[in-house]
Amino acid sequence: MRLRTITVLTLFCAGFALAEAARASHGNRKISLVYDKRFARAVGATAPDGGAGRAQPGEEWDGTAPAPDPVGVTGSGDMREFQVSGDFVTSKVTASISWSAGTGVSYDLDLFIDRQDPAGNWVQVGSGTDGQLAGDGLPAETAEVSYPIAGKYRTRVVNFASTEMAYHGVLGFTGGKRGGKPSRGRVTADRLPDLAAGAQGHAIYFVPSDAVDNTLDTNGVIENAIASMNLWLESQTGKHIRLDKYSDRGTLRLDVTFVRGNLTAAEYSATGDAFTAVTDELEARGWNADPAQKRYYVYYEGPAEDPNICGTAYVNTLGTAFAQWSVVWLGSSPGCGARDFGTPETGAGLSEAVLLHESTHNEGLVRPESIHHCTAFAFHLCSAQAGAILDTLDPEAVDLMFPFVTYKLKDKRLDPGNDDYYAHPFPTRDLADSPYWED
Repeated sequence: MRLRTITVLTLFCAGFALAEAARASHGNRKISLVYDKRFARAVGATAPDGGAGRAQPGEEWDGTAPAPDPVGVTGSGDMREFQVSGDFVTSKVTASISWSAGTGVSYDLDLFIDRQDPAGNWVQVGSGTDGQLAGDGLPAETAEVSYPIAGKYRTRVVNFASTEMAYHGVLGFTGGKRGGKPSRGRVTADRLPDLAAGAQGHAIYFVPSDAVDNTLDTNGVIENAIASMNLWLESQTGKHIRLDKYSDRGTLRLDVTFVRGNLTAAEYSATGDAFTAVTDELEARGWNADPAQKRYYVYYEGPAEDPNICGTAYVNTLGTAFAQWSVVWLGSSPGCGARDFGTPETGAGLSEAVLLHESTHNEGLVRPESIHHCTAFAFHLCSAQAGAILDTLDPEAVDLMFPFVTYKLKDKRLDPGNDDYYAHPFPTRDLADSPYWED
C-alpha cells in the first residue's frame, strides 16, 4: 500500500504550467518537472529502438599517423570522418587499426572514436589505448561504441610513441533488432536475492500493451544511462546511489525488469493521471517494497496524460519518510529530452537529469526551508523565491532542482553553494545523509 504522506512532482515541457496536484490525504502531492523553451539548452537525441535486421556497410582505409606525441603537446591525430546512418539501426560500431611493429622497439598508436554534437563539437565516445612496449603487445587497437545515435563521427589515430606511422583501418557496423522481440537476458520479476545490502534503486522498463518494445532493458541503454548518472554523482559528491544488481557469470550488472502493461498507452493517458495508473498497477502486481528500502526508476514507453510532462515522482512533503516512484515519460515531447540517454563515455544526458531530479524528490527534497526554495514551484529551487523572475539568466537554472528542463545532467550542478539540500549547515533533511547513497 502506498504511503500517503507523499507529494507527486512532475517535470513539464513547453507551454505547460507546473502542476502540483494534492493527493488524497496526509499531505500527499504529485509534482511535475517541466520543459519550457525559455530555459531549454538542448534537445534530446533519439534513442536506439532495435533494428531493421540489416547492418550498415563497413569501410576500410589506409592512413598515416602524425609524429609521436606521448604527452599530447600538439593534440594532433589522423582523422577520418564517417556517418552512422539513420537508415539502419546500429547496435554497435567497431573501428580497428593494425600496423607493422617494425623493429619492435617503439610502435604504440592509439585509436579513438569521436561524435559531433549538435553544436559542432567533437566528443570522444570510444577508445583503444592498449600499451605496446618493446616486444609486448600486438600492433593493433580496437574501439567500440554501443547503440550510437545517427550522425557524424570520426576515427582519430594518435601516435603515442611509434616510429611506424602507416596503418590500415577497418570500420564495421553491427545491426540491431527492431520492434518487440526481446534480447536474451530479459526478466519480468526482481532478481533475488539482492546482492546489494541496504536501500537501493531498481530499474523497470514499462511498455504499455500496444507500445513498441525497444528492448531498453536488455540492449544496455538503461544500464548505461543509470551508470552515467552515478558517475556524475561521484564527480559532484564522491558518492553514488546504491543500485540493485545481480551477478551475470561473475560480472555485476544492473537489475532491470521488463513489465508489459495491462492497458494501452491511450488508456493510461485517458485516466487523467497516468502516473497514478502506472504505479498503482505496479503495486498491485507486487512492486510494493518498503519505500525506505526500495526505490523504483520507471522508464515508461509512452506519454503521460499530457506530452509536455517529462517526469513525475512522489515527494514526502513532511520530510519524515521516503517516497518510492520516479517515472521518466519516454513518449513525452522532444523538448523534454527523455530519450537523450547518457553513457559512461559521453556523460549523463537530459534523460538522466529528469530521473535524478525525480529521485531527489523521493528523498523529500528540496525542503521549503531551503534558502532558494521556489515558492511558486514548490520543492524546487530558483533565485527569486517568489518564482516571479524565472528566466534563462537565473543562476539556479544550472542546479539539478531547478523547476524546468534546462541542461544535460553532465552540465548541471548539485546544490552549488551547499546551502539548500546537499551538505548544508541547517537542521533539515540533507541528501548527503540518504540511506540510498554510498561512498
